[in-house]
Amino acid sequence: MKKRIKKVMSCLLTAAVVLSVTAHADAKDYYCTKYGEIHSQQTAIVKRMEKEMASSWVTDDQITDNVKADFDGDGKKENIRLSRKYSANYKNANISLAIKGKKQINLNLGEKYCKDYVKFCTVKLGTKVLAVLLYGDNDFAGGGSVIYKWEKNDTLKKLISYKAKGYLDSFVSSDKAKGTKQLYIADSEQLYNRYGSKWPSNVLKKYAKWKNREDTSVTRTSFIKYTIKNDKLKKTGKDVYYSVSNCYD
Repeated sequence: MKKRIKKVMSCLLTAAVVLSVTAHADAKDYYCTKYGEIHSQQTAIVKRMEKEMASSWVTDDQITDNVKADFDGDGKKENIRLSRKYSANYKNANISLAIKGKKQINLNLGEKYCKDYVKFCTVKLGTKVLAVLLYGDNDFAGGGSVIYKWEKNDTLKKLISYKAKGYLDSFVSSDKAKGTKQLYIADSEQLYNRYGSKWPSNVLKKYAKWKNREDTSVTRTSFIKYTIKNDKLKKTGKDVYYSVSNCYD
């Protein structure tokens, strides 16, 4: 089940919204009441997801990645060096990224963060190029994301940062088949109804018949949506999807 959710999440992580962009940030909740399945609107966004322009990865056993590719779509390839360096006690880590030999990211992460996997990629949102940094475990859980704007002089301007609650991803897609493209931050949490935890009242109401099954959990996936205006990301809304299935962690 974890592999299936990871595929939908990173292909991406889950999800979609067939709704028009709202001018506020109120959450809309959707529930899939079929055991082991995901809401059709949630998976639909995968078909509309925009391709990444270029990417670079650092994994648990690889500390540096050097990539030469066209990250900003100007027809010229840039040299990117992504690296992660642990402290002597392995409790802290430093993530850095250089473009054409000039350091653009220098992120120090403390003991509370997971940082085994690091991904850097660029995506197109309207006429702007955004750079996405993700870090965490192999699903980017326990980590976070930082979004930058790629400037014309091959420098990065930080726009927002986000701390993961569950499995994490970020991508560009649209809220309907031919609708406005937006940046999505997708965050999936696994909820348990045992071990001292209780499903929220809205979850208990929808999934009451499974509440006493020890092998069952509910996945709550939040899709936070942004557009870009005047070189700033503006939050346009959040949609939350629930599904019930076998536990996968």
